[in-house]
Amino acid sequence: MENLAAPYQFVLSLIQEIESGVSARMAVKKYVQLTSGEFADQLLSWQLLTEQGKSALFQKQKDQMNAFRRSIFDLLDFSLQGVSILEPLHLLERELRDISEQRLDAHLGQLLFKLMILLLLFQFHALLILIL
Repeated sequence: MENLAAPYQFVLSLIQEIESGVSARMAVKKYVQLTSGEFADQLLSWQLLTEQGKSALFQKQKDQMNAFRRSIFDLLDFSLQGVSILEPLHLLERELRDISEQRLDAHLGQLLFKLMILLLLFQFHALLILIL
């Protein structure tokens, strides 16, 4: 399971910036300056290669990413071609949020059983102490 936090945070930031009138390219620059991490490094790499006109070199890195990150970079490529990406970004944001909630629910469900096992182990020892 890959961490979805950084792409989700970026999509939210990108939506906010585009809605306030900032271009996607400037939003990427701002995000890269304010954050660090693997995803920010990938964004920086994409930004540098597209500015140099070598976006085909980024395709190798993009092939190794999960579907969400690939779709983010595809949307960024579309934005450079002048296509409006706001509506697809809203759809991607909803999808990322839904998957994050599903993962959280699954984790919480597992956590409940793990805590019950620990509770039963502690109760068993407490009952032995009371009996003796």
